[in-house]
Amino acid sequence: SQPDSDALFVALDDAFPTGREPGSSTRLLSGLAKRKALTLAFGVLSWHRKKELGLNNHQYSAVIAACARTSSWTEALQLFSEMEHSKVESDTITANAVISACEKSSKWCQAMQFFRAMMQSQLEMSTVTFSSAISACAKAAKWEEAAQLFNVAMQSKVQFNATFFNAAISACEKGGQ
Repeated sequence: SQPDSDALFVALDDAFPTGREPGSSTRLLSGLAKRKALTLAFGVLSWHRKKELGLNNHQYSAVIAACARTSSWTEALQLFSEMEHSKVESDTITANAVISACEKSSKWCQAMQFFRAMMQSQLEMSTVTFSSAISACAKAAKWEEAAQLFNVAMQSKVQFNATFFNAAISACEKGGQ
């Protein structure tokens, strides 16, 4: 069921009377993300907009993480675009959540497009960046693309973990290699 936005706004007004508690708001959004409560998280974003409070990177990241957890790739991309339009600086964590949302939605093309844009933007890459992009390719049995990503990753300065290597192995297995 859809939450009543008026009731949500009243509850947020009561919880954050000055509206100037960005840390508390971020914790709330992170908690909603962990619970996959995407609709409520978007309600909190609407409240921020209504109050003209502005949003920071951590708040956007929390909601994009909720998008990833609920396989809501279009919403993740829209939020990232809104973030850029609002001149809120993104970071690796936020970008990784967008790639993860695409990967969990089996949208390997969108994951790869975003990955390439991330490389061009000079955002720092991480193990999660490469693992999520390789996993997106694996889900689509695109082992050649996964192998190319693996090679790019190996040329980077990123420290890799078992998740990264498992994603690469899975991509090869799913591609019959």
